[in-house]
Amino acid sequence: MTTKERRRKAISYRYAEFKNIKPTATLEDMVKQALIKLRMIKQRRESLAPQDESPIWRLVGQSKIETGFVHALLARYTPGMASLYLEDDDSATTLAMRAVPVSKTPSGKQQELVEGTLFMSISGNHVVLMQSQSLRSDHVEEHLTWLLRKAGQIHELAEVVLTAKPPKSTLTKALKSPVKSIDLGGALVPAWGNSDGDGGVARSEHAVRDFDLHNDAESSSLILGVLKGLISKDRAAALDLDALNNSNIKYSLHVTYDRSTTKDGQKLLNKLASALRAAEGVEPTVHLKDGTVLTGSDLKLTGHINVDVWNGLPSADEVFGLMKQWLLAKLQNGEVSSAL
Repeated sequence: MTTKERRRKAISYRYAEFKNIKPTATLEDMVKQALIKLRMIKQRRESLAPQDESPIWRLVGQSKIETGFVHALLARYTPGMASLYLEDDDSATTLAMRAVPVSKTPSGKQQELVEGTLFMSISGNHVVLMQSQSLRSDHVEEHLTWLLRKAGQIHELAEVVLTAKPPKSTLTKALKSPVKSIDLGGALVPAWGNSDGDGGVARSEHAVRDFDLHNDAESSSLILGVLKGLISKDRAAALDLDALNNSNIKYSLHVTYDRSTTKDGQKLLNKLASALRAAEGVEPTVHLKDGTVLTGSDLKLTGHINVDVWNGLPSADEVFGLMKQWLLAKLQNGEVSSAL
């Protein structure tokens, strides 16, 4: 049975920059050329698993090229991964679970379980993302770097970097007054058991494994790592993080100075405030010396779109069209500078 819902989805803005290269073309132009050159799915599959393990693929599964824009749907899947179902019985004392293997299409093609999706729209070096729990902006950086290298658009040492830019009004405020303090916080132990809601994510053993590895580099796990470092190795190893899933334990951190700081100390605070805009899983609040408080949408450009979702999957064409409209509106009203 097909079900349709109208859902509100978060989108965010990034600006594409490049490391170790002075590009002669925009990200939009390079991605277009890469997709034209690598037309076949088998050419665009990026391997995420070690060679001695079952494959995990990440790729641009769908794309749309038009004048001034290229749109892409990034997907991740593990061939042969079964769906895990449970029997929802309120009167039972235990939940019965079963794995249902993937089937083939009537034409004999193998169907695969999608573990995560991400939608992106690129115009020039402007990028709009509709992320999910499984696929975030840093994954887009990694995949676009891999894709452009494979297509010969950039050399092997070059990298794509997606930078979160604040609204122009925030830049104006920041120029008038330096940073006095930074407050940040988030979940100490992130919950990984829920679907991301953006395209029907299926949590598999591989997905959980990769989530744990990925979050070693994220803010919450870094904070947890510091705390674990303050206790003995035996006690740290005995911590049952699975049992803390959905525990709703938060952390908070306050960074400031007493009365005055040095020129280098002020530079550090300013750089921290800038870098934390793009950090995932962090909720920073920046206090300027003149009393201005910057938080949420003040620090990075975000928005929402309303889309039709069919059995958990949004229509790619509708998402691409709405993200395009959103970016064009931001360029027109000056919140995003077309001169970037």
